[in-house]
Parts: sequence; structure tokens; C-alpha cells
Amino acid sequence: MHPHLSSLHELYLAETQPFRKVHRMIDLFESIIKTHTVVIMSEYVRHNKLSDTAKGLLSQGLRTPSLGTVSRSMLKSNNVLRMTSNVGKHIELSFINFFQMPFSIDRFSFRWAAQLNVSVKFNSWLSLQLNYQSMYDTNPVVNIPAYYYTSSRGVGFSNRDN
Repeated sequence: MHPHLSSLHELYLAETQPFRKVHRMIDLFESIIKTHTVVIMSEYVRHNKLSDTAKGLLSQGLRTPSLGTVSRSMLKSNNVLRMTSNVGKHIELSFINFFQMPFSIDRFSFRWAAQLNVSVKFNSWLSLQLNYQSMYDTNPVVNIPAYYYTSSRGVGFSNRDN
């Protein structure tokens, strides 16, 4: 591994604060992408005649972040509501709701995420898991739909008696 990538990887692993850890990860990805881009482009330039203008445009593109830049208000209202309940002896419901809204007077925007989990226990070793997650963002950071969801289901097996 290249020394600069190794250093960034160590910084990422050592970081304990979640917000900074995400940014360390982005820096690491950015450096990996740039390193590979430089290698590929240098081989291309070596085998092809490019004008100084074209070389300048290529080098300018490497100066800006390839993962994009994000400029957001740092002050946000973050709200989380979590509810867990047993419905009878064999069914457990869990609902997590997250709502975020920046303190910004220029426009109204918010992010809302919800997760619903249902666990149905048939006996001490067999259960059914149902999960639904959704997210709505009035202003997504990346080019994705404003609303998206996933659902999953599964069967759980346990060799422990509960």
C-alpha cells in the first residue's frame, strides 16, 4: 500500500468520533481514487500526445474532490424516537424514527428516516424477522431519489434456550 494511503487508513482506524470518522473515510476513498486516476492518466499521457492545454485541464480536475464537495449548515436539529414493545408473548415490535432539520432561514429542508422491525418467535429456536426502512430527504447530498425504502425478511435459528 502507498505510504500516504497507509497513513490515511491508520487515521481512519484511530478516529473515535463518528462525524470525523466518516470524513476520514471520505478522505481515504478520495486518496485511493486520486492515486489510481493519476496512475491511469500518466500512462495515457505517456503513450499519447496531448497539448499543454489538455494536460492543464486534466491536472485541474485532479485538484478538486472527485467525491464532490458538500457545503451544509453545521447547526442542525437532530431528533430520535425509539419504541420497543412486546405484543403478546411471541411478537416484538421495534420502531426507530429519526428527524433532522438544519437551522436555516433560506429554505425549508429536512431529512426523515424510519425503521420498523417485527420479530415473531415460534419457539425457543425458530423466529421470523420482518424489517422495513425508509428515508426521505428534501435535499439529498448525492444524486438519489428523495424517498427510498428497503424491506427484508428472514428466518432466525438459535441453539440457545431462552
